[in-house]
Amino acid sequence: MSKHIDTVDVQLALRPSAKDLIKSKLHPSSTEAGVYKLSPAYLPVAFKYRCRGYYLIVKLSHEFMVGVETAEELQDKVIQVVIDFFHISTADIVKYKVVKTPTSKIRVRCKSGKYITKKIGGNKIHQDLVEINRIEYKNDYKLKVYDEQLATQDIFRIASDTANGADKGRWIYSNRTNCTYSSEKNNHVSITCYFKEYERLENGDIAGAERYKGILRTEVKVKDHHLNYKKDVRDKTLANYFKEEVAQEYFTNYIEPVFYTEHFYRLDVALDKITDDTKLKLSKLDKRRTCSFITEINQFGISEVESKYSNKTFKKYIAIIRGLRINPLCFSPVIDGKEITIEKMDNFTLFINGISNDS
Repeated sequence: MSKHIDTVDVQLALRPSAKDLIKSKLHPSSTEAGVYKLSPAYLPVAFKYRCRGYYLIVKLSHEFMVGVETAEELQDKVIQVVIDFFHISTADIVKYKVVKTPTSKIRVRCKSGKYITKKIGGNKIHQDLVEINRIEYKNDYKLKVYDEQLATQDIFRIASDTANGADKGRWIYSNRTNCTYSSEKNNHVSITCYFKEYERLENGDIAGAERYKGILRTEVKVKDHHLNYKKDVRDKTLANYFKEEVAQEYFTNYIEPVFYTEHFYRLDVALDKITDDTKLKLSKLDKRRTCSFITEINQFGISEVESKYSNKTFKKYIAIIRGLRINPLCFSPVIDGKEITIEKMDNFTLFINGISNDS
């Protein structure tokens, strides 16, 4: 029997009059109410039928795609195999659409000018035809020493409480510390940073935990409502979203406002850099106030500090700090009772600092 993995699904909308005939050839799913399935050993396809909407999902294997070069050839071949197997007519098929089913995730990770994708198989026409309902852009950063993990947790602590209408999740010091931004009312875009090793452990994947040891992952999850909202800008096809510039666009719009782009410094090192500034030629008063400002961020978090200043003043000091190539989010010299020996940490959200991986 063919192996149906990571390949194209075709959705055929059927006339209600054909539903009984279709269902008679399939078997009720034991896990999904109202869903009927069949994967014939002698066909390089798998069928899945949902009563609601009367549509048939035809899951195509790589074997089925051999020799198919155009969208028209794919459509003709799919319709013919359905007609032959179910003994229906072309009039019973109302609509044809290439899709990726909701249970399938399409992920993209970019690094320094190139992108790596989870293989979806088949010919290039997949990218032109497959309509996606969700895509996840991600960047993996390899922690160099244990102190970087503690520094990351401290950065999570003081990061903004909100991002693009989404709220930051509950934060505590823990190996399983995540920094997530999501909203029940916002099914558009969410972001998250987390330690991949511990995420795998929580799922009982020991081998995966070992493989991802020391990996800090940053993700932007683009959901169906947002993809629909952006259809005036780009269609929801694989080809349009599997691009490095699109991945960078989402990281710039959703990650950068939270984590900026500069190196993360230990607070005392950042204070010395501000005090010793010769680049911006700050006055003594500006140096003193900027040091106070960045110290407050470290103590109370950037959102609370922002609420204490006027918008103009807040932006002024953020601009000064970034002008010195310092990230406004500085980690503490002592975290959870441990003295931190590293003086700075690369920005884990930047593609240029990421590593290549396969999933």
